[in-house]
Amino acid sequence: MLVASSVLAVSGQADDSPSTQLEAARAEVIKLIEGTRISDGDIAMSIPLAPVNAALATLNAAPEAQRTISLNSSGANGLFWKDDPTWCGSFAELGSPDGLRAAAVLSSFGLEIRDASSVVINVSAALSLQRADVHWHFRGRRVSGPFGIGNVCPPGGGVGGHIGGRGETSFTLRTLARLSQDASDGGFRYDLSLISPASIDMTLKIGFEHIGDLGIPQSFNVPQGVLLSGKIPLLFQTSGTVQLPDGTSKKYAVAIAAKSLGLTPVAVAGLWTGKVEFTPGS
Repeated sequence: MLVASSVLAVSGQADDSPSTQLEAARAEVIKLIEGTRISDGDIAMSIPLAPVNAALATLNAAPEAQRTISLNSSGANGLFWKDDPTWCGSFAELGSPDGLRAAAVLSSFGLEIRDASSVVINVSAALSLQRADVHWHFRGRRVSGPFGIGNVCPPGGGVGGHIGGRGETSFTLRTLARLSQDASDGGFRYDLSLISPASIDMTLKIGFEHIGDLGIPQSFNVPQGVLLSGKIPLLFQTSGTVQLPDGTSKKYAVAIAAKSLGLTPVAVAGLWTGKVEFTPGS
């Protein structure tokens, strides 16, 4: 009897009625969706940055061969070096359109949240010349003329040929991704720009038989401004047809307006307001 009474007492404390079970399930659902409820807008879109960070980590861990890009010249655009006051117009230029070949090893890929609407991807690059075909023409040093009057160049046109060069430099590429909310049919727009460096400086080292080793500073411009633009659309239709209970159909369109945009180290999130408008007479 004591055991039976104990079991009955415990059983009597539990409420297994349908209404109690329904309330418990409702509380569990509310708990699960608490982080996804929208309170300040009608439409929300969020893109996690975890896949981007994972991709950058994979690149950092990749073998050097997979992080190396090749660079090759396609044409000459002027002289590397020219000296008229001392060397009588002696000069050096690219020996062939594809005479400059280099390799850049990329490393230290990283993500930097700049503000609430833009993110910067930083990449370190070590650039080294693999081939430098330099055409040079040597006309000689100016010398004093007869009786020490003025400076004159040696007679003749001089000598020339092709010679190799070497050089290396390092720099950090900073790519800006600026995000905005599309004003027409929603979604995110992005613009990718190179923001630094504006130019890459490298000293081209050439060994001349008559002059010795020359360090010729070179500067290569890097394209600035927007390089790529695109859109990540909302994942639903903003227009269509709805079937009413009486069997008639109505065409509708959702008018969307951007409300807010937020970028954190975790994700980019946007809020939009939406208003459903039915086409008259449809």
